[in-house]
Amino acid sequence: MARLGGRATSRFPGEMVQISRWCCCLLVLCSPVHAGLYTPSDQIFVLSPQNVEPVLVNSTAAVLTEFYASWCGHCIAFSPVYRSLARDIREWKPAVALAAVDCAAEENRKLCTGYSIRAQRREFHRETRIHLSEQRSFNVCHWLTPPKPPNMFFHAYSKADSTGKAFKASSHDVATLRHRVIDKLENHQEPWPPACPPWSPPGLLFCLHTAVSLTLHTVYQLLQEKETGSRAEIDSFFETNNVQYLALIFEDSKSYVGREVTLDLLQFENVAVRRVLSSEETLVKELEVTENMEARVFYSYALQRLPGVVRSGKPPPVNVTVLRNNTEEPWRPFNR
Repeated sequence: MARLGGRATSRFPGEMVQISRWCCCLLVLCSPVHAGLYTPSDQIFVLSPQNVEPVLVNSTAAVLTEFYASWCGHCIAFSPVYRSLARDIREWKPAVALAAVDCAAEENRKLCTGYSIRAQRREFHRETRIHLSEQRSFNVCHWLTPPKPPNMFFHAYSKADSTGKAFKASSHDVATLRHRVIDKLENHQEPWPPACPPWSPPGLLFCLHTAVSLTLHTVYQLLQEKETGSRAEIDSFFETNNVQYLALIFEDSKSYVGREVTLDLLQFENVAVRRVLSSEETLVKELEVTENMEARVFYSYALQRLPGVVRSGKPPPVNVTVLRNNTEEPWRPFNR
């Protein structure tokens, strides 16, 4: 290596040029593989041409599906909210699941077009020049929006030609989105999924085959003694239902807590739920309910941990009695 003007120079400049060319080639060839915004670990079905039919067609569960473009700023901003929603309602999967498909991926273009979602791509719609200063300016591309909303709700047992129902996902509030999912389930007129029978009309409202709670000091009294409340109604329930616990949620007609907790416990056995509206004055008075608590997380957590309540398909825990060895030598005081 020679030095020129205090700087190191190569004796083989041709070789250096060749190496630089190889480096450029490697940088191009090693460009990252296209990746979407979600993975299966997010509790979201990542749709592709290979799995879209089993997930969306004739499914026993409803499926909320996001058709998005991985380059889209709005989609990127919404992705943490969608992940949070998926984690929040992961226990609802027997009745409703979440899915997503990246329409910007070349392999998914035909899939998205088949569901009336135009293949999303960046298009130069018109040019607007924004002058930042006298010397600088840049172009802004106005994106063309797809002809249908990107979030579609597929009810259970959707046909192969179904393109889903529009789902308003403008809010970034998980609770609001959760309530809209319930509204979609309630408005379903076709056959219901096995895990989610239709909500009953107002009155001593709906019941699914599993799940949920009471206002708490009254809860355990009702569950253990079975002597409070409408005894005839409670007794007839246990005669026809093979569960260990009956739980009631008292609320007004606009509250979602009872329905949310019911869905939270879909995957658990040995507990059943009834939602009781405040209009059921006789039952409310008999049980001395004076306050309707909006405590979905607390209710779900407490009921999932009642003795005997287990996740579906999981055997109940085995009680192991620890026997002490009475022949062991007793402890003696330490002798200094």
